[in-house]
Amino acid sequence: MTSGKARKHNGSRKRHRRRKSGLNRRQRRILGLGLLVLTAVMLVLFAAFRAVSHEGTSRFAVSTAEIRKNGRVKITSVESFDQSYYSEEELADEIRQSVASYNQQNGSHIREGIFNVTDGVAKLELTYDSCEDYVRFNERSMFLGPVSDALAQGYDFSTAYTAVNRDDMSKILTKDNLSEQSGNLCLIVTEPLNIITQRQILYAGTNLRAASDTEADVAGEVSEDQPAIIIFR
Repeated sequence: MTSGKARKHNGSRKRHRRRKSGLNRRQRRILGLGLLVLTAVMLVLFAAFRAVSHEGTSRFAVSTAEIRKNGRVKITSVESFDQSYYSEEELADEIRQSVASYNQQNGSHIREGIFNVTDGVAKLELTYDSCEDYVRFNERSMFLGPVSDALAQGYDFSTAYTAVNRDDMSKILTKDNLSEQSGNLCLIVTEPLNIITQRQILYAGTNLRAASDTEADVAGEVSEDQPAIIIFR
C-alpha cells in the first residue's frame, strides 16, 4: 500500500467576512475541521491541537491517525469551530456531499464516522480503505508500506530515528542499519497527527514521542520538509 508524493495546494458564500489571516471565503467556512473543497475534492488540513492525552477511541483531544492491520486508515480530525462564520449543519452537509462524490467516482472507499461540535471543538471521523484513498481525497502526502518501497520512492531516512525504548541507545536507527528494517512497514505523514497502530512500533522519528508500543504523539514540527515517520512490524 503506497502513495505518491502530495501535490501542493494553495470560494464560497459572499456573506462570509474576510478574516485577517487572508484566507479565502471557502477556507473560512470550513477552517474549523480543516476541510477545503477544491472542485470535486476536499482537502483535509490538520492543524492539530497541542493537547497531551487521549480521551478514548472516538474522542481524541488532537487529530489522530489510526492504522489498521487491514490497511485502512482512520483519521479523527479535531479543530476549533467558530459558528459565527458558518453553521454546523452547513459543514456537515458539505462533508457528506464531498464523501458521496468521491465514493461515486472511485467506489465506496470512504466511510463517515462521528461528527459533532462540543464546546467550540469539532470532531470528525473518516475511515479510508487505503492510504491511496486518503491521498486522492485530500491531496495530501501520506505513505504506508514497506520501508524498502519508501526508499525506492525517494523518501529520506537519513535522520536517526529513536527506538520506542528510549533508554536503550543501542536501538538508535541510522543509515548504516536501516537496511535491516527494509521488510518492516512504515508510515510517513506530513501533518501533525498523533499515530495509533495495531502493530508494535519499532522506531519513531524525532518529531514524535512514543507513548506506548502502539502509540506515537506529535512532539515537534511536522511538515512536508520534516515528515513524521514510524517503523512498525
